[in-house]
Parts: sequence; structure tokens; C-alpha cells
Amino acid sequence: MNPKVMLNIDLSKGYLTEQEIHTLKMRLNHNESLNYTPIELSDIPIPDEGLAISDEQTEKGYKWLLNQVYSSTGRIKSDWGQIGNREKEIIDNFEAMGYMGEFRLICFVNKGTKDNRWFVPVYRVLPIIKSTGHFDYLYTNGKMEIVG
Repeated sequence: MNPKVMLNIDLSKGYLTEQEIHTLKMRLNHNESLNYTPIELSDIPIPDEGLAISDEQTEKGYKWLLNQVYSSTGRIKSDWGQIGNREKEIIDNFEAMGYMGEFRLICFVNKGTKDNRWFVPVYRVLPIIKSTGHFDYLYTNGKMEIVG
């Protein structure tokens, strides 16, 4: 692990916060207007199973996903965008009996060009009822994109 990369990011606590993910993204994008040390994708030690994200970020992500499928009154929206039946089933099984599933940071992907880096995080949604599987998504340009 490159200690320069993990400066101010404590992986020993077992999860990443929203601010830590944002910091990694800014460092990857070589955003020189901010006071971040630039890094490369290979500098981030993300295991195959991904990195857990904070409980606060998990709850925020879950509410955001619910809002993609359901209206504030609980009715199914007529347009789910990128979400298919598989993803809806996973969202519906994310929480059960007071327990929540989890989100994991799987990787960052470059949605920019060769000359204009724009790395965005890819999250894996793991419901509490594991038999429904999982899906991976990213959020860019105001839209959700299912990537796995």
C-alpha cells in the first residue's frame, strides 16, 4: 500500500466515508485546483470484494436507490431509467427484519477522455437477502448506469 495515497484515509476502521471517496476521486482526476496529491488508479488498494462504505453513506445510497424506483407515496414509478427487474428485486431485498445490506466501493472507472480524466466510483449493492444476487452501478452526468 502506498502511504502517500492513503494520507488522511484510515482503512483500518473497515470502511470509507463519503469524504474519503470524494478525496480519492479528486486525486485520481488530478484536480489541481484543490490541494490534493495526484494519484493513479493502481495506487488504490481495493480488494476484489471491494471496500465497505460507512453506515451513513449506505443509508443515503439506499434511500437514493429507493427514490429511483418508488415515489414518495410508495408507488412504483412508471420510468425506472436504467433499473431493470433484477435490480428492483435487489433493492426490494436490501433491507429485511431491521438489517440492511451493504454497499461496497468496487473500483473507479474513467468516464472522461485520454486528455480529460473523469474517474467516478463504481458501487456494488449487496442486499441482506443474498439469494437475489447483487448489481454494480455508477452515477455520472445526473444518471445511474448499471455496469454489472
